[in-house]
Amino acid sequence: MPATLNLESLLAYNEEETVRWKEWFLAHPEALAAKCDIARETTLGGLLHHLCWVEKLYGCRLLDQPIPPLNPPTEPKVEDLFALSESASLMFRQFIASATPEIMGARLTWQSRFSGEGEFRFTRTKVLFHALTHSMRHWAQVPPILRAAGFDTNIPKEDGKTWMHDFLFTSAME
Repeated sequence: MPATLNLESLLAYNEEETVRWKEWFLAHPEALAAKCDIARETTLGGLLHHLCWVEKLYGCRLLDQPIPPLNPPTEPKVEDLFALSESASLMFRQFIASATPEIMGARLTWQSRFSGEGEFRFTRTKVLFHALTHSMRHWAQVPPILRAAGFDTNIPKEDGKTWMHDFLFTSAME
C-alpha cells in the first residue's frame, strides 16, 4: 500500500506547533521585536503576522469568502496574531469536512499581490497543501531568529521533555 499524507494530519501538525508557539510567545512577547529579514519583514512580529495572515488569506480563498485587508500592525500583539491562525484553522477544517472531490479539484483564480506576476490558477487541494507547508516553512525559521536574538529555544513541554518541532514528534498520525 502506498504511503500517503492526508490533509487532516498535516493540519493537525500545524495546529499543534502553532498552539505551542502561541504559549511560548505569550510568555515572551518581547521576542516579537527580534530582527529578521524574511518575507519582506524586518521583525519576528512582522514575520508571524505574515505567516498567520497568509493562513487566513488561504482559508478565505478556499471558502470563497472576502479576503481580509493586509494591515500589518506596527506593534503586533501575540493574541491578535494567533487569532488569525486559529480562525484559519477553523476554516481549513470546515473546508476539509465539506469538500467533495469535485470541489477539491476545482481551480481558484486570483491576481498576484505583486506587480508583474499576473494571474494564478491552482486547485483547492494544492492551495490548502501550500497554506500548511508555507506555515511549516516559516515556523522552521523562527528558532534560529530567536537564538540569534538571545532566546533559549530548548523549550520544555509539559512532560519535561524538550519540544521537538519535527513531524515525527507530534501526535499527528498516531
